[in-house]
Amino acid sequence: MSDFSALSALLGAGLPATFTFLYQRLENLLDRRGTPETELAAPVPLRGELALPLTVDEEQLAVHQGELELLRDALGAYHRGATPVEVGNAELLRMLGRLRGRLVS
Repeated sequence: MSDFSALSALLGAGLPATFTFLYQRLENLLDRRGTPETELAAPVPLRGELALPLTVDEEQLAVHQGELELLRDALGAYHRGATPVEVGNAELLRMLGRLRGRLVS
């Protein structure tokens, strides 16, 4: 299943909440540099199980850090509210799909 089609399943919970959740994970990952995340403020109910603390695979972070930083830069306009988070924005959905894929890999 592609990241895009998997992300479409998450859209039922609402794109703005999904965006906020993924962007917070990205910021925490890059800003904390792998420090375990012990508290999680989920904007929507999560399905499945989530074990805290969230930990980082340091090797994977090193491999994908450049791409993650580019995604943070590209998504920053949406985070700041300069560009609206809309379901019809295919570019935003592709970026969120890529981000989701990197966060779970």
